[in-house]
Amino acid sequence: MKTVLITGTFDFLHPGHLWFFRQARRYGDRLAVIVAKDITVKRVKGRMPFHKERERLAMVKNVGFVDDAVLGRAGDKYTIVEKINPDVICLGYDQLAFTQNLAKEFKERGLTVRVVRLKAYKPQQYKSSIFRAANLIDVHTLDPTLHIDLPYATTRNFTKRKLYFHARAFLRYDVAKRLLRVHKLLKRRGYHIKIWDAYRPLAVQKILWKVKPDARYVIPPRIGSPHNRGAAIDCTLIDRRGKELDMPTGYDEFSTRAHRMSTHMTKIQHTNMLILERAMRSSGFIPLPTEWWHFSAPGWKELPLLDIPL
Repeated sequence: MKTVLITGTFDFLHPGHLWFFRQARRYGDRLAVIVAKDITVKRVKGRMPFHKERERLAMVKNVGFVDDAVLGRAGDKYTIVEKINPDVICLGYDQLAFTQNLAKEFKERGLTVRVVRLKAYKPQQYKSSIFRAANLIDVHTLDPTLHIDLPYATTRNFTKRKLYFHARAFLRYDVAKRLLRVHKLLKRRGYHIKIWDAYRPLAVQKILWKVKPDARYVIPPRIGSPHNRGAAIDCTLIDRRGKELDMPTGYDEFSTRAHRMSTHMTKIQHTNMLILERAMRSSGFIPLPTEWWHFSAPGWKELPLLDIPL
């Protein structure tokens, strides 16, 4: 079995990191990751990471492409590499720290390691600094028991177009923490949240408005949706077996049947809708009257519009 190793800070995981993981995995059968300790990040970058080392480690473990992840060492950085004993080390296109004289260092330690420098993936779009400034986080890396099913990452939506390249749900970190509190509450009752949409780039909002220019269901791009600010979730509930609960309508039903005050829903649909709504309200989320699945975080209007592609 061939082991591939990558290293990094991984403070705000973004699509560029996902591409990095996927590309590195192609060089072997097992992907191992060393996550830099806080003290190392401070020494190299001159600042502490936003997420503490244990949280960053957990997020990397939850990303879905990684077989093993460990924290680095504050002293001799190569001792942990010796322990992992990789066949290949993949470096990011802009990864400079601790990458000088790698071949010489490995030779002196008796290691036979191939060093590969990977190419950049849309570096102007996918930078940690951009996601850090927007405070966007991949919610699945915070709680892998959340179910992610994004119709806009497929053609199974009302535009009949694939609008997201990556089927990952991002939210502002503070909004994501609210959602995790709701999910924890619901899991105690035997339910799980399934996310249909979260952060939505403004460019995608323009496409939705072009197809459905109806402000009851799609907010005009000139105003911007809470989704465009990373401050809204479209979601439903599933049971322990993964089956969706019976709700008033399916997703993106543009009619009064999807309204919270609709008289068309059955008693069980109304009950299930209220289970979700009350749980979301308990963490401060605000339900949208015309869409039973939509919940906005408080204060969303004060947040900046974002157009970071997914």
